[in-house]
Amino acid sequence: LVLVSSLLEASLTSNAAASDSASYFLRGLTLLNEVPNSPGFFARSVCAPEEWGVTCGNQDAGDWNVSTHPDYQNWFYKSDTSSDEAVGQIFGLLMSYKLSDVPEDKKTAKKLLTTIVNNLIDNDLNLIDPLTKQPTLWGRWGPEEVNNNRQWSDTRGLQSLQIVSFLAAAAAVTDPTHPDQQKYSTEFNRLAQEEGYLQNLLNTKITTPIDLNYSDDELTFLPYLTFFIALEMLEENKTGTTINIAIAPIMSSLERTFQFVRPEQSSLWNSIFLACTSILPSPLSDKDRNKIINDIIYNLETWPLSHIDYETRNENRIDFNWENTINRFGETHSESSKKVAPFPANERRQFRWNASPYAITDGGSNSVETDPGAFLLPYWLSKYYGLF
Repeated sequence: LVLVSSLLEASLTSNAAASDSASYFLRGLTLLNEVPNSPGFFARSVCAPEEWGVTCGNQDAGDWNVSTHPDYQNWFYKSDTSSDEAVGQIFGLLMSYKLSDVPEDKKTAKKLLTTIVNNLIDNDLNLIDPLTKQPTLWGRWGPEEVNNNRQWSDTRGLQSLQIVSFLAAAAAVTDPTHPDQQKYSTEFNRLAQEEGYLQNLLNTKITTPIDLNYSDDELTFLPYLTFFIALEMLEENKTGTTINIAIAPIMSSLERTFQFVRPEQSSLWNSIFLACTSILPSPLSDKDRNKIINDIIYNLETWPLSHIDYETRNENRIDFNWENTINRFGETHSESSKKVAPFPANERRQFRWNASPYAITDGGSNSVETDPGAFLLPYWLSKYYGLF
């Protein structure tokens, strides 16, 4: 999120510091791809030799692997990479290619993105762990798991949306006459016309309280934005014909998902929704659009300036009602009622949007400082699309 925020800021302001920041964070994505020494695979995390035993490996040494890359001797990395990292990689690389003012960064982003997607296609849409030679636990987007494994039914729409957006992103950064365009087109058509992925993604958002997963919201909205930005780029290059059949179902999916999360007054979900509908307009009234913008501003204005994870407990307050449904952790009376908006951001513990804004009893450690991405991305995205 911070990478894309820096790219947006640099694009709008020509701020050299923002451009340098974007290059710095792109280097982080590059390290995740290079240290495992397996093209198309990217690590969950990496650790430099001088950091080993200091900031990483001191309590979880068994989860790390030694790099075999000749340029990264004595580096470590974590494997079993998840769809979480895949979503972040594709989003960050696509935006780097689109917005970076550094030619070498654009070249790097294009190479990494297409290598990742080509690797997925070559492995039946599975992310293969170079150590086990098996698909990682959550890096699976092929029909065998998505459509035919009952355990994946809750994430069927989510995985379908993600892989469609990955293919669109790869096509968007690839030259129109390059032979890989046919590869992406063939795979996209197979998923859309033979495997029912466009039908799957209509039901992306799972709303049963016991299955409600806030982490999945972030893994949903970033692919929505990835898809629509890729679509915009493809239309500019006159290569978006194949992908166009996904526009209507993905727009329907986006509108349905947004209606469920809108009461949260999230600056991130709201700004992504309006960014997508700016690229491809939806039947949204001016009054409704202005209300969504006002919620973005309200959430940003009440976001805490300090990102230290201070202890925050609200269970003794008398100005809320408890949510009585059981959440996915089997808990009741841990959140405020979802029938009304949550407490302002500076009165609750939440620094990322992969957590519940309604949490009441979730405390804090007083010892962790989080990154500012959840504030910066909606701010600069709103600026970029002229929302305020």
